[in-house]
Amino acid sequence: VWQDYVFFYEWVKPGSEASLEKLSNLVGTDVSPEMYDTLADIAGLSFQGDEIFLNILPSVNVDLSTDEIVAIAEKNNIIAPAGEQAIIIDSVKKYYPTMSPFQKNIAQVLSRGMMNVLLRTYTSKNFISDIQSELPVFSILLDERNKNIVQSVIDSPSKKIYIHYGALHFSWVYAELKKLDPKWEEVARTYYTVIR
Repeated sequence: VWQDYVFFYEWVKPGSEASLEKLSNLVGTDVSPEMYDTLADIAGLSFQGDEIFLNILPSVNVDLSTDEIVAIAEKNNIIAPAGEQAIIIDSVKKYYPTMSPFQKNIAQVLSRGMMNVLLRTYTSKNFISDIQSELPVFSILLDERNKNIVQSVIDSPSKKIYIHYGALHFSWVYAELKKLDPKWEEVARTYYTVIR
C-alpha cells in the first residue's frame, strides 16, 4: 500500500550566497531556481517541482547542499568550464521577455528539440563522459549526489522508498545498490513521452 512508502527526492539544498555564486561559476551559468522556471517557460513546459509530492508521503530531501558540492569541488580542484555555455542561457533569459510571439515560438521549438535530443541520447556511453569533459563539475553533480542517494537508501528505516530523481542517476545508483546486496533487481520499466 502506498501509505507505507517514504518519498526521497532531489533538490540541491540551499547553502550560503557565496557557495551559490561559486557553483554558478563552476556550472557556467546561473543555477538559481529562477533559471529552471525561465528554461521551462521558454520551452513552453511546466517545471515540476518536488513540492507537489511532499504532502502525500513522508518526505526526505536526499540531496547535497550547494555548500557541500562546492567544498567537494574545491577539494578536487574542479575548475570552471572553458567554453561559453553561460552566454547562450543568459542571453536567452535576458532577451526572451522582449521577443515577439513569433520569436518566442521559434525559441520554444528549438528548446523542445534540444530537450528531445538529450532525452534520446542520455543512455549513450559517451554522453556522460562528453559532458564531464566540457563541464568538470558535472562529475560531482552526478557521482557525489548518487553516493548520497545510495547512503540514504541504506540508512533508511523504511524499505519501501519512492525516489524521484533524474534519469541519469538511475544506472549508477542501481549498480551500486546491487553491489552492496545482489538481491536488488529491476522488476519493471515504463517509458513515457516527456515532450510531444
